[in-house]
Amino acid sequence: MGSPSTRLQDLPIELVMKIQSFLPEHDCISFLLCFHSVELFNEACKIKSDYNKICSAGATRYLRIFLPKLKKTSDSFLTSASRFGRTNVLDWFVKRGFELKCPEDAINWACNNGHVDVLEWWKKSGLELKWSEDAMDLASENDHVDVLDWWKKSGLELKWNKDVMIYASGYGHLNVLEWWKNSGLEVQWSEDAMDLASEYGHVKVLE
Repeated sequence: MGSPSTRLQDLPIELVMKIQSFLPEHDCISFLLCFHSVELFNEACKIKSDYNKICSAGATRYLRIFLPKLKKTSDSFLTSASRFGRTNVLDWFVKRGFELKCPEDAINWACNNGHVDVLEWWKKSGLELKWSEDAMDLASENDHVDVLDWWKKSGLELKWNKDVMIYASGYGHLNVLEWWKNSGLEVQWSEDAMDLASEYGHVKVLE
């Protein structure tokens, strides 16, 4: 009896494609990597999108395979890599001499998903960074205090929305509320924040 990986490689491509169609986008590439088959992967990419999924999965070896087709990066490639914490993909583009520009969505998604390493990568890149109020808002909404700490220490301009406390209260993120309280930054403690915390039963927030 062959190993599990060997048995996987013996599956017909039609079945493999059926299985991967049920997977989230960022897991699809990781699944296909099990087959160690360029042909299979290439066929899959024709059917289910392409470089964005490769960047999402951090699959730089497939970027190498498709390098002749890559003339330049796009915002979506860099955003996909940043969204899923794939600094190896960002490094890959730099080492191969691609001209990079920092998309605003790349920073926002990194904050949304708590990828401090990605934020640090972009800061150290020396490139002009773009971000909006959404960056700190999304970090607050998703309970990423470490991201808020990073922004406070980064030396970069801090931007946030006046409704930032509403989001944190609605999700019951007490640590985030404490962070803002102790940050020394100007925020609004509105009745809407209290109402939302009450609606969702976040007693500790109300206290």
